[in-house]
Order: sequence, then C-alpha cells, then structure tokens
Amino acid sequence: GSIYWSPATGAHEIHGSIGGHYAELGGPAGFLGFPLTDETGTPDGVGRFNHFAGGSIYWSPATGAREVHGAIRAQWAALGWEHSRLGYPISDEYGITGGRRSDFQHGSILWHEASGRIEVINANIPAALLGMDLERLPATQKVVALTFDAGANDAGLRSILATLAANGVPGTFFLTGEWVGQFPSDPALIYNAGHRIGNHSMTHPDFTTLTDAQIAAEISGAQRAIEAAGGDPLPFFRFPFGARNSRTIADVNAAGYAAIRWTVDTLGWQGTMNGTRGPGFVVQRVMASAQPGEIVLMHLGSNPDDSSTLDAAALPQVISQLWAAGYGFVTIDAALG
Repeated sequence: GSIYWSPATGAHEIHGSIGGHYAELGGPAGFLGFPLTDETGTPDGVGRFNHFAGGSIYWSPATGAREVHGAIRAQWAALGWEHSRLGYPISDEYGITGGRRSDFQHGSILWHEASGRIEVINANIPAALLGMDLERLPATQKVVALTFDAGANDAGLRSILATLAANGVPGTFFLTGEWVGQFPSDPALIYNAGHRIGNHSMTHPDFTTLTDAQIAAEISGAQRAIEAAGGDPLPFFRFPFGARNSRTIADVNAAGYAAIRWTVDTLGWQGTMNGTRGPGFVVQRVMASAQPGEIVLMHLGSNPDDSSTLDAAALPQVISQLWAAGYGFVTIDAALG
C-alpha cells in the first residue's frame, strides 16, 4: 500500500482494492485529491472505505471498489451511507444526458445539471408510488388498511393491539421518533405482534415549512430511533398533519420512502366534543368511506381535553362491520404489489 501526506490532510494510508482504484482515478492528482482517512471498516462490518478531499471510495465483497463524490455523495450520506436503503455503490459516478448518475445495490442517485436537483430512484419503491401521497391502495378486491398514528401518548395502544390480536387483523403504525423516545418499549410490542411500522417524522413538524436539509434530518432521525427500538419503518412515510406539496413528496422519495396518506380520517383524535361524539361517530365515518383499498387513519393517543380514546373504543365495531360488508384487512405493504 501507500501513505500519502499533505499539509492540509496529514498522513493517511491506502491499500488493497481501494488503493488500486484510487490509482486508476489519478491518485492525489485526480479529482479525489489526498486521503482524509486511513482505510476504515464500515459500521455494518461488511465493507471498507477511505474518505478523500474530493469524495470517497467504498468497497464490499459483493460490489468491489467504487467512488462516490459531489452532490450525489452528499445525498447518499444524508440517506445513511451504505446503511441506507440504497446499499453500497455498484458504479462510479458517470455522465448521463443532462447530468450525472451513480448506481447502488438497490437504486440510483441522479444529479440534474440544469436545475441542480437530486433525484433518488429507489428500487424498492414502485414507480407508481413516486411523486404522490397515496390516498387509497391500488386494490380491486374489498380490502382495507387500518393505520394508526403515534405522536402524542400511548393511551390507546394496548387496547388497539388486543383488539387486533383477538380478530387476527394486521395494522400499520406510523411512529414519530420523539414518541419512540418517550415510550421505548412500545415499538417492540407493535413489531413483535406482526404489525407494520412506518415513519411519521422525528418531531411532527409541518414539512412544508422546512428546508430540504431539515426534512432529511426529520426523516433520518425518526428512522434511527425506530430501528434502535427494534422496528423497520422503510419504505413508508406519513406526513405530519397531512401537510405536503410536490417538493416535500420528492424529499420523502429521495429518502427512500413512499408517502402514505389516507382515504378517511376518523377524527377520533378530536375526542368526544363535549359529549356529542362517541365510538359510533368513528364507525360511521369509516363505513361511509368504505371502498376497495380504503386507508383508515386512526390515532393511538388520547385527546388532551377529555382523555378519551375513541379510536380504540370504536375499533372492535369498525372491524366487525367491515367484515359484515365483505371486507378483509391488509397492511400498507399491499401498495407495493
């Protein structure tokens, strides 16, 4: 191998396949410049990498040594490097019509010269789900997806899990990172019961008010929190408050997620409204919107004014009435085809 030194970078070693590829790219005289690190093992224990002044070279047994740099490297880093859904790079960056591209194990990142826009093509998200906030599953059969948002407290969680278990019905739970931090044992209860978990942001802000960098931090922060608690939120995301536009949807897709909205909001989170609403109100709203592919939005937390958990209370009747109408139940994974 070799050791390279410069006044700005200090002395760092480089060897093996990474060293060979570095030499092919021109060594310190090439666009990568001098190394900033010694060769280092990746956190997953599979690969190796060196960072350079102008980019990085990553190696794994399955992919060999590949360089990544510039805006594409920055986007891959924001997604979580090799730990992201894209995995390791399988190509160097190369030119395409109107820009540049790097391919990864599970997708690609494109840079468009005219606009400076970064586009992530995630092989795990069907093209039909890109650029949209899904309001209904693409189903022709009579199936319904029950979904539950968690951002306040977990007052209704155990009742909801018990009802789902008693009826053999699956659910999809969208969790915020802050909620996971407040109730660290709850994600395992959901995950171990066989339900699906999705990403609902770290702190539940209005995404339309955030910068692209802030959005990436919200998504990645929640992902790390959920993964640390034993769940896997990829590839489903739900916008806090349902607030979104074309830019924020593109940001969510760039992070490796499909945006999932709802067909009907039960409004159970609004509580009893001074005693004028009960579980029957929730059931009526669900049944009035019943259709193939219906996505039902419910909440785990209690109303802060009256401490009611109308969604949890209504869930047994929601399930029984949908069954009586000939519906079955699926998770949001049905959207993947």
